[in-house]
Amino acid sequence: RGDPKDRIFVGAAENEFFTYFSEFNVTPAQIEALHSNPSAIIISQLNADRWNMKVGDRVTMQDTGVTKADGTDDWEFELVAIIDRDDIPGLAGISVGNLEYINQGRTNNKDMVNEFLLVIDNPDIAVDTARTIDDMFINSAASTRTLVERLIREAGQANNNISTMVNSIVAATLFALLLLTSNSMMQSFRERTRE
Repeated sequence: RGDPKDRIFVGAAENEFFTYFSEFNVTPAQIEALHSNPSAIIISQLNADRWNMKVGDRVTMQDTGVTKADGTDDWEFELVAIIDRDDIPGLAGISVGNLEYINQGRTNNKDMVNEFLLVIDNPDIAVDTARTIDDMFINSAASTRTLVERLIREAGQANNNISTMVNSIVAATLFALLLLTSNSMMQSFRERTRE
């Protein structure tokens, strides 16, 4: 839909997805609408505003990495609900579809997943749990790389801080060059005026 350069990530999720992401204000009726229609998707208000979508819209998305059994890379979805987070309204970007729809329709990587989400009760054991999971699959054909969400967020904030610092240095350097250039121009102008 729209510009082919627009990108949207549709997470193909199992039925329990919103049990773990309870911060979204999704209703049981919306979850039922998602699971009763294989091609249904639920998106956040941020994505709905970005792509000017409303409930009931049918949208075709292209995925060049996942070919369908019919040989095309076109995936049709029907928007059944628009949700948001009450704590950060309009800022959370999420699009959720049905795993079974994608899995049955694709020709490659059938019955494979990219990501598992694990929720634990005690955050103090998160790093040890991640190490234990990776150790269990270290010699398998599909080894894992388990990440703790808090550490991912902290790394993202650190990257933002580095980016801000680099931008500040570049801005200061450009300002200094501007001052030096204007000073040189004024000095040259004064010398020429005397001539």
